[in-house]
Amino acid sequence: MMFKKIIQKMAFIYLGCVLVSTQVFAQEKLSGVVYFDYTNNNGNGSEVSNEFEMRRVYFTYEKKLTSDMKYKFQMDAGRLKGDDENGKIFAYIKKANISWHAAVGDITIGI
Repeated sequence: MMFKKIIQKMAFIYLGCVLVSTQVFAQEKLSGVVYFDYTNNNGNGSEVSNEFEMRRVYFTYEKKLTSDMKYKFQMDAGRLKGDDENGKIFAYIKKANISWHAAVGDITIGI
């Protein structure tokens, strides 16, 4: 039951962001993708677990500056799975670039 409420709230927030971004920011685009994982372990011993975990999150922001130029910023977040990290969430910039559609071809600068 709690899982259903979480999904409903996330869907409501996402739809709100989409509606606001399409009306207010006509030349801008804000998007995101979230990958979830559900594990049900009835176990062979005394340990029983039901887990719902966020595996990966991508947030992307794009803006069209002119008819020939735009930029894109994308952030990636996830969990570290080593012995030392203890499942800590990390985040880093995946893309940060500017693209220009010139007469000689497309030019992209960034990471």
